[in-house]
Amino acid sequence: MRSSWHEPGEAWELPPSDLFLPTLFGGVMTSAVRDVTDVVAVLRSAVELVVGWIGVEVSWSTRYGDEVQLTDEFWAGLTEIDDLFGLRATCTQLAAQWSNPHHTIAMVGADVPYDNDEAGRLIGQTSVRLSMQRWAMYGSGENLPWFSGALDRWMTQSAVALGADTGYAVLDIARSEDVQSAWETRIGMSQVFRDPTDRLWGVGWGTLLSSKHLDRVGGTAPVEAIPGARVRPLPGGRVWVTLGDDPSAIAVETMRRLQAALEPALPPADGNYHIPTPAPGGSIFTDMSWWGQRPPTADEAVARWRLDAYEALTSGRSTQGTFGPVGFTVAAGVTELLATADEPGLASFRFRDLGDEIAARLLHLLGPEVLDAPDGSGPTLGNALRAAVAHPGVVLLTGHATGPSSDDERIVVDGLRIRHDPVLDRTDPTDLAAAWRRVVELGIDDALARPDELRAPSTQEPDGDPEAWTVWWD
Repeated sequence: MRSSWHEPGEAWELPPSDLFLPTLFGGVMTSAVRDVTDVVAVLRSAVELVVGWIGVEVSWSTRYGDEVQLTDEFWAGLTEIDDLFGLRATCTQLAAQWSNPHHTIAMVGADVPYDNDEAGRLIGQTSVRLSMQRWAMYGSGENLPWFSGALDRWMTQSAVALGADTGYAVLDIARSEDVQSAWETRIGMSQVFRDPTDRLWGVGWGTLLSSKHLDRVGGTAPVEAIPGARVRPLPGGRVWVTLGDDPSAIAVETMRRLQAALEPALPPADGNYHIPTPAPGGSIFTDMSWWGQRPPTADEAVARWRLDAYEALTSGRSTQGTFGPVGFTVAAGVTELLATADEPGLASFRFRDLGDEIAARLLHLLGPEVLDAPDGSGPTLGNALRAAVAHPGVVLLTGHATGPSSDDERIVVDGLRIRHDPVLDRTDPTDLAAAWRRVVELGIDDALARPDELRAPSTQEPDGDPEAWTVWWD
């Protein structure tokens, strides 16, 4: 993983980027498994906190684009939290401009440990995080102590409710969906090496320390010696440290003193975070390698694509790829696409039988620069997705997705299966001209060329489909 020490900025800040706006972030984390009702309660309190801050009209959705109403019924029905659960508040006036930095003004998310059969144990941490862009707060967030006071209370209450080991709050460009803290990003440490019980997650205007962290830094005295520092004890030997009441008014030198005081409890800057290739028969877990040679899980692929998008956007690479804005596959919800993948891929994968539900979400989340971009001789992505939505269960799409690690980040439809269409079911299998006319009538009408393969249902050929017409462009 790339270290970011060469980037400008301080150790507690993410490398600067014009693509991300000043944001108030807070989150708590523990290695322990917590009851889902406790996690949901803290998650709900985070959402309610953010809702009270918002000064513009917004709509809420899941991180995958499903619109939600934050009613009692919604929260009562949230009986499970997957390991990448998140909610987003989108500025209503910018709903169609998803690549605009002002588009998504707030994010609230939760992670929980998940069972891994290969490891024979739980992987990951329990955490709840929130983030909100400052400009979208009441009064453009000018009176920041009003907001940070509420965040202060949420952090301490949530730390107690979840028995958190670590946590921090900061005014930066951090978002709740970020894979790493600023410190982890700068030292090039993958979250696979994270151990909240032993080391701090991050440092900020507010920082949560466990008794073990305090042992590492020599107790509370080094922190109490910092001008303006307030140290409050919490149950379980933890303390919550804040620097004043305005996260935007902390002197750089004061933050540097806090960073230096807490450095013994942070993951070492010179630690060995190399991820080796596993030995034959080894794996990501047995060899402590993040990306092994075995096929990655969907969760690992999502995490990698998110990290690749972040690194691409902060590396100075152009923000516009060949087929759309850098990171659009992640913003569109790569998890949804992975549900249709032959095999999850860290850089790319093929998908098949993409139907109307996922097609509708992609149409909602992607802009015209992606949907209408020609790629190869087949249909545009938007045209193919609209055909799948118009003919649910009949038009099923195949293709491939390439992630943000490449300048050629894209989602391409290069084929489809057409099942149980009444017209094609009556079409002579040898009359390919009539079959192609029907494909066009179904909405696949902007392909630059006829398909390289148009085949009727068959049980005679090794790769024949007995229930569907197969359409494919090379």
